[in-house]
Amino acid sequence: QEAQALLDRARTHPLEIRKVERQPEKSLPPQLYDLTELQRDMNRRFGMSAATTPVAAQSLYESKLITYPRTDSRYLTTDMKKEVPGIFRDLQSLKPHEVSKLDLQALPFNGRIVNNQKVTDHHAIIPTGAMPGTLRDGEQKVYEAIVVRFIAAFYPPCLKEVTTVDGVANEVPFRARGVRVVAPGWTELYPRKSADGENEDEQLLPDFLPRESGPHEPFIKPGETSPPKHFTENTLLGA
Repeated sequence: QEAQALLDRARTHPLEIRKVERQPEKSLPPQLYDLTELQRDMNRRFGMSAATTPVAAQSLYESKLITYPRTDSRYLTTDMKKEVPGIFRDLQSLKPHEVSKLDLQALPFNGRIVNNQKVTDHHAIIPTGAMPGTLRDGEQKVYEAIVVRFIAAFYPPCLKEVTTVDGVANEVPFRARGVRVVAPGWTELYPRKSADGENEDEQLLPDFLPRESGPHEPFIKPGETSPPKHFTENTLLGA
């Protein structure tokens, strides 16, 4: 009843924009894989079990396509910096468009990629640069994920503009929030589209201006809380 009373108050009056705030936001590239993160990603994206992924990765390792997979580190060591440009050159025939956007003479070896203190027995899982032949389905998915993650780690951040719009109609407050991608950076390697073609976790807003007003169609949206979801192998590994 309280919601209905607010709706009745608001809907017969125009919505006036009171404030528009725009904040830049930066999303850093993902780090390289260790085995657990690889298992989580394969389960989340393809439903592969935590037992299946290491088997596929071990096969890729034995075929000399990736480095040692049973690692708990997501970093490279300083002495590997000289090897990385050569691996990218080898991968150019496989991912020409993606690799072409990297400056192989000045790769951004930051602390999220290189850290000697966080490498014990084995460094992060990366491709060797060797070209694969015919791979089984699970092996192909794992190999593709490792190659794309290796490239993405060296891509620039994704830059966004988060917009918050406050309005009022007959003293009833309204707020909308939307995100505009300014520079996609590493996210262009991971396109996520919903059925209507828009990025599924972003609301696109018109270019609102303070003090403008116009008609609107407010409504009441019912909702309910839901119990915690069951664990997946991805979330269980994370826990």
